[in-house]
Amino acid sequence: MHAGTIYILRYCSVVSSLCITICIFITDITGVPVSTGVFDNSPVLGCGVLAAVGCGLHDSISDAVIAMVQQRTQIEPSIENKSKYDVVYKVCSRIAVFLINFVMIYL
Repeated sequence: MHAGTIYILRYCSVVSSLCITICIFITDITGVPVSTGVFDNSPVLGCGVLAAVGCGLHDSISDAVIAMVQQRTQIEPSIENKSKYDVVYKVCSRIAVFLINFVMIYL
């Protein structure tokens, strides 16, 4: 494992439990597997994770997440969809650069 590399997104929220389509979009756009959690209130769970680390119950946030966050489902990215999103991203990036330059020149 390399520092700073994301291997799996752990995503637990009411949105993920109600709309799996959002999780599919996230995994296809990023190319990283998305894991939905059993516990749907992610802000409370996140506070618990940080509190556990702060109190010394776990050595790191990663250790606390492994111990405290339970996975419901894992969604794997579609390589075919990822490549389509990459093309759209390149086009949108070019448009954004053009618009930024246009605004800087004419405003």
